[in-house]
Order: sequence, then structure tokens, then C-alpha cells
Amino acid sequence: MSFGVDTAPCSNTHGRHVMGVLRLQKEVIYGPVRSRRLGKSLGINVLPSDKKVCTFDCCYCQYGRTRNPGDLPERLPAVERILEAVEAALKESRSLDAITFSGNGEPTMHPDFPAIVREVRHLRDRLA
Repeated sequence: MSFGVDTAPCSNTHGRHVMGVLRLQKEVIYGPVRSRRLGKSLGINVLPSDKKVCTFDCCYCQYGRTRNPGDLPERLPAVERILEAVEAALKESRSLDAITFSGNGEPTMHPDFPAIVREVRHLRDRLA
């Protein structure tokens, strides 16, 4: 079974396949997922669903290569859309151990990331 995972060689591993590459997250919310470290974690993707956005090109990244590191696309999920999705997920899943900002690359590249984090904390405090 593949579970949507492909293998991809890292440039510094002499072409050996070292890990699987996951498909990009298609929605703002994913999970909750079980984590040995965090417990039951709700994932929040603040980046586009069709492109990995990151400043690095780490060979160990679960989403594979970054085609244009540091390239920020013009269209990003709107803050309102992100907060609506988070609010709905928090109302549905009340027994969470963690909220994780992750998703399709480096979440801090979203220009409104500080405001998103602040508002998600307010939602968490009110609903979780």
C-alpha cells in the first residue's frame, strides 16, 4: 500500500531513497492526528493547497523538494477563512492536546501569521 506516499532521493544521499513524500494538504484543517510527542494534535495549514511554500529545500521534508525557495505566491488563504475553519474544528474536536501550525511548507511565510496565531489562541482559550 502506498497511502499517498512516494519516495524521493535527497541530493546529499547519493540517489538513495531515504523517506516518503506526502501529498500536500488540501484544506486549512487536517487531523486531528496522533503524535507520540504532542498527543492528539489539530493541524492548521495557512498556505496554499496546490504548492509547497518554504524558504528552505530540506531533503528530509515530508512534502519533498521546494521548487522555488522563498517564493511567496500571490494567493494565500484569507485570515477569515483560516479562523472560520479553526473555529469549526475546535467546536467539533474538544479533546485536543495541541494545535500545530504546519501544512504545506513554512507557515511563518504567511504575511498575517502573527495575527493568525493570536486569533487562534483566542479561539482555543474560548472553545477548547
